[in-house]
Amino acid sequence: MFAYRHDILKAFIADGVKLVVLGPEESLSDLPEYKKMTAESIDHTARFMDYSPEVKLLVVDQENVLEDMDSPYATGCQVIRVFAKALYHLTGTRPVDPRWDSRGRSVQQYELRIRRMDIRFDEKLKETLKKSLEQLPPKDYETIRLCLSGKLSVKETAQRARISIPVFYKRYQRALKILRKISLDILNEDSGND
Repeated sequence: MFAYRHDILKAFIADGVKLVVLGPEESLSDLPEYKKMTAESIDHTARFMDYSPEVKLLVVDQENVLEDMDSPYATGCQVIRVFAKALYHLTGTRPVDPRWDSRGRSVQQYELRIRRMDIRFDEKLKETLKKSLEQLPPKDYETIRLCLSGKLSVKETAQRARISIPVFYKRYQRALKILRKISLDILNEDSGND
């Protein structure tokens, strides 16, 4: 739920929000925070409770947490519901960070010292493309390189490669076919190593 959004997780922690799972024999009145609640703000028979800034508590029923969501009688997931409402309240009412736009992308993952999946995927894709291109015949490589640069039209690319447009298309299609095969081989080989 908080992937790539540690700022929201930190907002929950800074606010002191707690998630409570009520056991089968427990009720809201068993919670120490119950004394802080006003009688009008709570349904005393409920087995869940949404976020309120005064109490800073999210309460869900154990039966709902353990319920089989594929069951025809399954109700919605209370954990997601209470978190979503709390998230809406906390992020909508917290002060604006004036440095937000200047923080950059790298700050999102520093807490966990992990690499972002999208960056890792981009790096793997670039590496795979580079390996694939290196295995192309020189003429096909030049055709693909010129075409992928995006700076030249098909006609200009064919002229630069000193070939006719039909020959260019033939080499381009052949190079793409080779690239697909090599890339798939490399990706299959890499997925076996992960």
